[in-house]
Amino acid sequence: MKSLLASERCVPWTWADLLSTYRYWGLFTAYSLAFAATQTLYTFVFARYRELVELRVESFGLVLAWTHVVWILLALLLAWIAIRTRPVRVLLIAATLATAVSFAALIPGISPKLAFFLTYTLIPLLSGMLMILFVALLAGSGGGYQTFLVTFGVAWAFGQLLYYGISALTGALVSAYGYASSSWVISVLLLLALICLAFVRQDMFTIDPPQRGRSFLPVNRDPVAAALLAWFVPFYLVYWLYRIHGEEAHIRPSRQLLSPRAAAWIAVVPVVDALLFPIMLSTLADQHNEVAEAAGIPRVQRPWAVFLWSVLFAPVAIGLIQSNLNALAGRAAQPETVAAS
Repeated sequence: MKSLLASERCVPWTWADLLSTYRYWGLFTAYSLAFAATQTLYTFVFARYRELVELRVESFGLVLAWTHVVWILLALLLAWIAIRTRPVRVLLIAATLATAVSFAALIPGISPKLAFFLTYTLIPLLSGMLMILFVALLAGSGGGYQTFLVTFGVAWAFGQLLYYGISALTGALVSAYGYASSSWVISVLLLLALICLAFVRQDMFTIDPPQRGRSFLPVNRDPVAAALLAWFVPFYLVYWLYRIHGEEAHIRPSRQLLSPRAAAWIAVVPVVDALLFPIMLSTLADQHNEVAEAAGIPRVQRPWAVFLWSVLFAPVAIGLIQSNLNALAGRAAQPETVAAS
């Protein structure tokens, strides 16, 4: 079998390429949902099955050890097979089996011991496969350490926060409605993960990244007004990020820039927006310096300062980006001035 990662692709995927495609976000969402389902399984369903199959308390460690063996060995084996054949197809099969088992566990006629065994095998197996395969596919996209750090680091952080939040939520549901509610939570999470995977393209990142040519004519905005609107007016920040990325692409197309739609999407995803916002703005600052260098003028912005302000007080970073975009767009509109300089 020829590995899909060992392709003839010549163009590596940048972090912006990855985050501008559904291929990444479908895997991202499925990865997060599967881990949330697994955490729910570990936290609450064990107690339910312990009552049904009369497991002793000292058996708890053995059960967890079994699930971790599944994670490490079987997930690694299946992920390797997937990489060398069709990753999405293998993931879909695993997600379908895990989802079917999660719903089967709700059927009264199913043997509790059989349901216990299948649930604690297939659900952690899917979760482990996604952990291994997601890392491998992103690394195989060829974008270098920065691409991998941004794309997987955000997914890992989001997944951790999500399944801890899910644990707290299902804890409240169990207290109010009993253990069966946690089984429903797991089933719904896995079903959503399966739906997300169904729309991921089979070729993944083994082909050249798609062209992202959408751009907008720059608009001269007052930096202070833009900063205040982004801070106080709901969804203006989403609009501003959408427009600003298109306007930056008009001045100088770059594959380090997110597509306007991806920038807006990131801004509305909880947790992800906070993690990626400083990276997005500091990348725009890098873009401004590259435009200035091409025009033969000194650099106009310090990316580290924009990054720091975006963490401490976002309106200042927004104002800095808008101010420099206004200046660079003005120079670009006067080619004779640029030539003279």
